[in-house]
Amino acid sequence: MYDYVIWDFGGTLFNTYPAAAKVFQEVLEKYDVEASIDEILEKLKESTSKAASYFVNKYKLKNGFLEDFYRIENLLQPERQPPFDNAKEICVKINRNGGSNFLFSHRSNYSMTKLLNYYNMLDLFSEIVSADSG
Repeated sequence: MYDYVIWDFGGTLFNTYPAAAKVFQEVLEKYDVEASIDEILEKLKESTSKAASYFVNKYKLKNGFLEDFYRIENLLQPERQPPFDNAKEICVKINRNGGSNFLFSHRSNYSMTKLLNYYNMLDLFSEIVSADSG
């Protein structure tokens, strides 16, 4: 068994990409831009800020796009961003066997702790490093 496990949040521990891509697409539509979910997902998997930069530059969007995205994403219902099957059970097993789980992500601490709390998983992590950590 592993002593230390470092988890990435979105796309590894939690299935966040489908909901984030849909929100991203909705915000783009408010800026009169149509983009496919596949193109959005490809960019989001690098990082949200890189995806925003890509679309802002490609379509010469006005300032505020990323802030619009985060405002809507932060309001998403947790049910739209569930943990992957067995993710919680694996984290519990690591802890029960004397190991420690660590979480590392470019996401904000707010967005991660919101989901971790909702799914009763926050106490499974020894440390969380987020975008807020610098």
